[in-house]
Formats: sequence, structure tokens, C-alpha cells
Amino acid sequence: EKTPKIYGVYDALFISNYKGRTLHPSVITITQTLSTITIHEKAHDGYSVAVTAKLIQDGPVTNPWHLYYIYSTYPDPNDHNDPHSGTVILCVDGSPKIEGSYYTNRLEQTKGKLVMIRRSDPLVACPIDTRPYEQCEQTTGRT
Repeated sequence: EKTPKIYGVYDALFISNYKGRTLHPSVITITQTLSTITIHEKAHDGYSVAVTAKLIQDGPVTNPWHLYYIYSTYPDPNDHNDPHSGTVILCVDGSPKIEGSYYTNRLEQTKGKLVMIRRSDPLVACPIDTRPYEQCEQTTGRT
């Protein structure tokens, strides 16, 4: 099966267990060539850059592709977050929505879910509706 084309601008939401539970919206830009994938994330409190990224088809041709990447985060100097690194594993099935999980190397190791929706127009945001995640936390007490 052909390698999926994942380049573009995505509206993203990190659903994290950091300091209890936080929703962290950001914009992720993926550039893709035949041999490389670069990933940049920009949020209100800093930015992240993928150190390495790779698309892998796990198993037989019928299995979905996965995007694996390792990133470094550089917080805004006015923010109280520490620089950290992390790993992301996302399922790529050909839809505009890509989602999966991540974890970090912070002293209080954080982990969570990452949901990304590709913008049809890179200049127009398509904000992710956070209500289902907030409602889930309110009704179940789970993240």
C-alpha cells in the first residue's frame, strides 16, 4: 500500500494528565517528502519540534499506518513549564482526523491522548470541540 500523505496544517488537542488533567490546544504543521517527515507544533506557551518521525505500516497490508515521532518542547520564557521531550504514536487511516497517545520525560511523567484534525484551508482554523472530553471527565471522573 502507498505511504499516506499526511502533510498539512492540523488543529490539535493534547488531553493530558499533567497537573491533574489539562486540555492543551495547539497547531501542528507536518511537512512530508519521499524520505523525510518534519513536525512543528505551536501553542500559546511555546513550541515543539520533532527530532525524528517515521510512518510505519504495522503488520499486513490491511493494517493501518502509524506515525511515530519523538519531540522536544521549548516553552515560552514567561511560562512556568520546563523543557521536556516526548514520544507520540498516532494511527493514520486516511481520514482528516489522526489520533493516538503520547508520553513525556517530565519529572512527573505525563501521558495522554493527542487528537489532530487537518485543516482544509491552512489559514482557517477548525477548532476541536473539547466538550466531549470535558463532559467525560465530569460524568465519569476519568481522563
